[in-house]
Amino acid sequence: MGFFDFFKRKTPHLTVRFSEAADQKRVLDFYKNNKNKFVDLRKEEIWNERTRNGRIIIAEDHNKNIGFMAAAYDFEQDGQIKWIEVGSILREQNPDKDSYKMIKGITLYPYMIASLVINEFLNHTPEDKIIANVYDNNPGGIYLMNTKTGWGFFEPEHEILVACKATKDNAGHHATATRLWLTATTDTLPFQARLVLQMIDNDSTTGLFNRISQKHVPIEISRFSLANEFYNAVQTLAKGSFARELENNPHMGMKPARDMLEKHMKSPLQSSQFLRKHP
Repeated sequence: MGFFDFFKRKTPHLTVRFSEAADQKRVLDFYKNNKNKFVDLRKEEIWNERTRNGRIIIAEDHNKNIGFMAAAYDFEQDGQIKWIEVGSILREQNPDKDSYKMIKGITLYPYMIASLVINEFLNHTPEDKIIANVYDNNPGGIYLMNTKTGWGFFEPEHEILVACKATKDNAGHHATATRLWLTATTDTLPFQARLVLQMIDNDSTTGLFNRISQKHVPIEISRFSLANEFYNAVQTLAKGSFARELENNPHMGMKPARDMLEKHMKSPLQSSQFLRKHP
C-alpha cells in the first residue's frame, strides 16, 4: 500500500457498497447490536444468505465500522420472485462510535434506499414491484420513504403478507402492529436513479453535508457497483427518453421494464455498454 492509499484509508470518510460473503459476521453483529423498535427481527440464516449474495447495502466509516445498512428480501409466488421487500433499515445507535458521529446529521436514508432499489431492479429483478412496510407510529420513516425517496402507498395482497411473515424470526416484536405499505413502482425508478447519481457525481466529490458538524463527509464509491459496472444503466434510468417513458406511464412491472432497458441500450446488462467510461 502506497502512502496516498494509506492516507486515504485513514482520512475520515464513508464507504458505500453492497455486502460480500466476508461481511457476514459484521453485518449480523451490527444487526444484533442496533435493534430498533420499528424493525422486525429476521431469521439469522436469512441475514447470512442476504449478506453473501450482495443484497445488503452498507455505509461504513474509514475503520470499517458499519454505520447504516438496509436489506432486500425475496417474496416468491408460483416459484418466481414476484416482489422484493426493502427492510431492516438500521443506523448505528452507540453515540461513542465514530460511525455514529459521522452519520448523525446526514440525510443518508434516501440515497441508500434508492441505491438498494436500483441495484435490485438491475440485478435481482422481481416480476412485479419493490415494496416496504412501515409501522404507522413511525412518522419519520413514513416521511423518508414516501416524500424523500418517492415511494407510494398501496394495499398488499394476502400473498405478500404471508411471504413477509416467512422471513421473520418467531421472536420478532410488533407482530400485530398496524403497518403502512409502500411501493417503488416503475414510474418511481427515474427519481430514485437521480438520487443515486447525485451521490455518485456530486456528493462523492464534495461529500455529504452534515448539518450538525456543518462539514461535508467524503464518500468513497470505488467498490460501489452502481458507480462502476452499472453507471451507464443508472444514467439511462435517471434522465433522457427512457426515464421520461417510465415516469409518464403507469407501473408496468419491474421485469418488463428491465427488458425494455436492455432493448433501449441495445445491449445486455452484462456487456461493456453498461460499464462506466472513465476519462
